[in-house]
Amino acid sequence: MFEKNKHIHLIGIKGVGMTALAVLLKKKGVVVTGSDSQEVFFTDEVLARYKIPVFPFSSENITGNIDTVITSGAYYFNKKAQNNHAEVKEVLSQNIPIYTYPEAVGELSKKYKVIAIAGSHGKSTTTAITGWLLDKANKKPTVIVGTKVKKWNSNSLIGSSKYLVIEADEYREAFLNYEPYGLIITNIDYDHPDYYLTEASYYNAFKKLINKTKKNGFVILNSDDENSKKIVKFAKKRVKKTYTYGFSPDADYRCLDLKNSQGRQTFYINKKNQSFKVSFRFPGDHYALNATGAIAVVNQLNLSISKSSDLLPSFPGTTRRFDIREKTPNYTLIDDYAHHPTEIQMTLKGLRHFYPDRKIVAVFQPHTYSRTKKLADEFASSFFQADLVGILPIYGSAREKQKGITSKQFYSLVEKEHGNTVYLEGFDKARVFLSEEKKDKNIIILMGAGDINNLAKDI
Repeated sequence: MFEKNKHIHLIGIKGVGMTALAVLLKKKGVVVTGSDSQEVFFTDEVLARYKIPVFPFSSENITGNIDTVITSGAYYFNKKAQNNHAEVKEVLSQNIPIYTYPEAVGELSKKYKVIAIAGSHGKSTTTAITGWLLDKANKKPTVIVGTKVKKWNSNSLIGSSKYLVIEADEYREAFLNYEPYGLIITNIDYDHPDYYLTEASYYNAFKKLINKTKKNGFVILNSDDENSKKIVKFAKKRVKKTYTYGFSPDADYRCLDLKNSQGRQTFYINKKNQSFKVSFRFPGDHYALNATGAIAVVNQLNLSISKSSDLLPSFPGTTRRFDIREKTPNYTLIDDYAHHPTEIQMTLKGLRHFYPDRKIVAVFQPHTYSRTKKLADEFASSFFQADLVGILPIYGSAREKQKGITSKQFYSLVEKEHGNTVYLEGFDKARVFLSEEKKDKNIIILMGAGDINNLAKDI
């Protein structure tokens, strides 16, 4: 499927995972082309750098010299074109082999030792840290992350070793296309209600992933997460090398003694009565946990905790994860991907630890009607660490057929719970609102998984 000189066409090539896959295939000698919308993404620069042609969506892109097509799940799922996508329909009419992104990566991964980073929250950061540590330790991994890693200037790293570190997405059970040698589950917190109709079905997907992990490999679970704790025994019966990490006293890799000072966070990792001091420039318990989890993973790949502790301070961060876009004497602007109540709470809590005396202004763009409706009450109570909250209209998914909640209804729930909340009817209103808050050393944070990052560019 991925032989040299084969022609593979990627539909939706600008997606972060698809771009990483395109670059990896190009480096393997595959002829790569792609198609997508004409909207500009950060991945445009990556694709241009590797001279990968990208065309606007069109059925005319599907020519007779294409051997295989790989597509985003937004355009093809369950062997059907989604939303009547013309290009996918042409692929199907010509009987060209077609795979979704997770299916293609699953095929590709069979030649690697796969290190899968799964979980509801913290996947991208944990994947990036894991890949960063292995690379700096000269382990030469191939890494696919769901966002751009600073200093790599890309969301992927192409290495020459047997290791493939991959962000393993649970949506539509995509991660079940992989057979990990190593697996970490950062947490299990109900999400994607458009696909997982019950919490039990969501939880069981992670159990299925554990079942697919190599018996001679390893599993690492978060001892602070209630749902993860429930499957420790289950995991140990299937994979002998099952370990835990977290703040809990019984964690195999225990994180403790967090301190914040002058924009840095320090903490210790204890393992078997040994203690290692770690320094990190990102705030909050969740960042400390992500780093501890990544260090636990690479420790199972024979990288010592001491060495990892030395390498971690050099980690530059990723885009849209506590991403400081501008810092002036008057204000600091941060862009963050937080789009679930738990992520919002943890992000704002970490921000408050770093800036205890500053006014925090949080602007949130809800992502998908299904998530917003299902978790509305949890969202409403997640902003308590912010002094002022701005709510943008809901950013809907093209896959959604029903809404079930309006943006104004959601705003009313947040306003009732938080109090100091304003409704911003669009980016124009948001720009005016934020221009008035760029003062007094305020901390402004933009949160959401839609296109709110474009607002950060405008400001």
